[in-house]
Amino acid sequence: MLEPVLGAAKAFPGRMTLEVQIGLILIPPTQPSGLMDLAELRKYFNPNTGLPPPKPFLYNRLAISKDDIENLIGLRVAGRRIFDGEPYEESIDCEFHCVLPKGNTVESFLVTIFDDEPARTTGPNFPLGNIHLNFPDNNWDAAIVLTGQSPYVKLDAQVKHDILEMTKNFRKIFSRSDIQIETTVPSPPFEIKKILMKGVSKYRYLRDGERDRTEDLYMRITEVQDLVISYSGLKKTDIKAYCPDESDQVDRPHRWSEVSLISSGTEDALESNWKLEVGSQTSKWNTATLFGQGMAPASSSAASSPDTLIDAPGLWSLFGLTETVVKNIDEIGSRSKEIPAASTKEKISNSLVLSGTSYSKDRVAPSGQVSQVSQDRNKSLASVAGGSRLREHEENPRESRYW
Repeated sequence: MLEPVLGAAKAFPGRMTLEVQIGLILIPPTQPSGLMDLAELRKYFNPNTGLPPPKPFLYNRLAISKDDIENLIGLRVAGRRIFDGEPYEESIDCEFHCVLPKGNTVESFLVTIFDDEPARTTGPNFPLGNIHLNFPDNNWDAAIVLTGQSPYVKLDAQVKHDILEMTKNFRKIFSRSDIQIETTVPSPPFEIKKILMKGVSKYRYLRDGERDRTEDLYMRITEVQDLVISYSGLKKTDIKAYCPDESDQVDRPHRWSEVSLISSGTEDALESNWKLEVGSQTSKWNTATLFGQGMAPASSSAASSPDTLIDAPGLWSLFGLTETVVKNIDEIGSRSKEIPAASTKEKISNSLVLSGTSYSKDRVAPSGQVSQVSQDRNKSLASVAGGSRLREHEENPRESRYW
């Protein structure tokens, strides 16, 4: 299923990233809660009414605690750590999501200010393709996501000058548990719609627990703050942005974490598209080389080593690591609080409120039936934990590794 997406991506002229995101696969709750056999499930996703089927999506904004992040980094499989405890890379990046009115149209662009490299102005990120990986017997799911970013942005000289001034005047102010930013934009002809502060860290996969071996598989943890923007000055050219307290984030959470698995070898190959001319295809990589000469992954079993699939070449190693991680992180996101009453638990497990829209997650039962997580006590408790990690606001403010 991924090969056609990668085949088309060979002609994409821009930056691309391929990652496996961890989260929950959700679908609109158009069916009542209860058991559903496989025939009903196929009819549900392949209706003969001519109407489009419900589209599942992976929700990857995880409201997990600092302890959960530490447990992810210190994950053990078969008695050994699978990730290095020291980050391979760390950075704090700031993204300015901007729009520029052009007559009846609007030009969107992204200004990213990095810690250790020059600022970059590009087109916005947009998905090129994704494949959902459902793990029915586990709390978490995953999705293979291919994202593109066009380097071609049509901006006049004045806008480019203002962007340069904004990046020159940019500064970060750290406090004990937070971070604020300040900058100045001289008479901005564009509008800043959103500012995201991202603390990114990468942790290297340890094959057989050995730290001195060179590996290209990493777990990337991104702590995100969606900042509140305020303007001041005579012409409102002075910009300040900050992240509100947890108590002010009931209607719109401003802090979350994103967890993904990446391969630096795959990223290096896709990087060659950055300078690709429009209408041409890259010759630096193809789907066969990304997958490891088209070799199929070895079959896995519960008794096999966690490295069974990870030893396979190319992207198969990334998929094998994904399976290993997802099957061993069921406890991530669980709460130490008292479990709510059954009626409350039923409501939480059947409905996860995401930005005002209700969605449900289905699971495939071992008997071959599809069951709502609330039908099984263990799954119900897991779903309550899942709901909490998506939208829970802790009584104590969540500590961060960066601010």
